[in-house]
Amino acid sequence: MPSEAEKELALAEYYEKIRNARVRLQTEFDKNERKEVDIKNFTALSVIGSGGFGSVYKASTNGQGPYAVKVQKKSFIRKYGLQKEIILERKLMAYMDSPFVMELLSHFKDADNLYLVMPLARYGDLYKMLKRSGAVPEARAVKIIIQVVLALEYCHACSLIHRDLKPHNILIFERGRVKISDFGCCVRSDGQVFGMAGTSLYRAPEMLKGDYYTEAVDWWSLGVIIHQVLLLELPFCGKYDPKPLVISSILNASIRTFKSPNYSETAENLVRSLLEKNQANRLGAIKPGASFVKNHDWFKNVDCTS
Repeated sequence: MPSEAEKELALAEYYEKIRNARVRLQTEFDKNERKEVDIKNFTALSVIGSGGFGSVYKASTNGQGPYAVKVQKKSFIRKYGLQKEIILERKLMAYMDSPFVMELLSHFKDADNLYLVMPLARYGDLYKMLKRSGAVPEARAVKIIIQVVLALEYCHACSLIHRDLKPHNILIFERGRVKISDFGCCVRSDGQVFGMAGTSLYRAPEMLKGDYYTEAVDWWSLGVIIHQVLLLELPFCGKYDPKPLVISSILNASIRTFKSPNYSETAENLVRSLLEKNQANRLGAIKPGASFVKNHDWFKNVDCTS
């Protein structure tokens, strides 16, 4: 067990890193040093996931790995004008420095596709875990969620809003480690931000209404996720509800309450604080937002730095 002095030193080092996160990230952006690997070295072993954008494969190279290789179709990128978003995502993953953020190990391209090489999340994502194992016991859930909070703390310190936080983008690694992924919707948070992004079920009211928004939209998404992880239910609507009903429910409905031994009063209080429809009153809305979230009683028994 670390001594109190060692704990204080680790805490000081952590917050120094958070304070300097934006400057360090910009320095790495300016260097723009590329990492490349020959595509011929990779062998696809299986498909992890797929969609219109492309697919993610479990792959190996020269006996090393396995890795996750995200294949992005150039035709899709050109069709929807996503060049800037793709470049930003690649650079963010290459240069961000947090154990709770998915890192880019390498990238390359051919005539048809772009390829991103990442660590393989052997236990899949949080969405698949919920489908496979059901609701997460609260004692385990808090250990998962605090790592998402730390990931958001780092992103927000870099003046970035994720905008697409959902269980599908929370990856589970060995020893309970968690990383957030998929930065294709990420945007810099300098000043007021407008525009629709992400997935309807996890969008904050201010985004749905077309108002300006801040990093608080990520804290809203986190509230939806905590509710879903503990109860296997969304707080305002069913996951198969038509989109107009989803939007109406998020804007107007109260949180659906469910009595469960896996949903303590402390957890419910946290969820309600994160799902405050007025973004100015939402937990995490006032900077430094993550500090207020981490100080909530639900996290009092977990390490809020590592």
